[in-house]
Amino acid sequence: LLAAIERYLKVDHDAEYRELERRVNYMIRAMSRIPGLKAETHVPPIANHVPHLRLTWEKDAFDFNAGQVARKMMEGDPPIAISRRGERLLHVSVWMMRPGEHEIVARRLEEVFKGV
Repeated sequence: LLAAIERYLKVDHDAEYRELERRVNYMIRAMSRIPGLKAETHVPPIANHVPHLRLTWEKDAFDFNAGQVARKMMEGDPPIAISRRGERLLHVSVWMMRPGEHEIVARRLEEVFKGV
């Protein structure tokens, strides 16, 4: 507990937040190249109050739902867990990712949505 408090007091929280925004923006740019897919930043109002990637799409844009996307992501290489929030709504948390992992997740999401 002491180590966690000491780390919290030493961290540049503004810099950490900017890094999370950078990761989400990278993913938004990658997902925005896919017709029918809407990618945006979402900051939950309470828990994990940091930038997340939110993906939504209309039923006629793709013939799969959020559960199927989440399953394909887990079955891929590497397996990636993402949060399904609705029939056509996904949230991707970037705050637990190591440097560069957001690029891997974006690539895998592109593969799933493009049917590669």
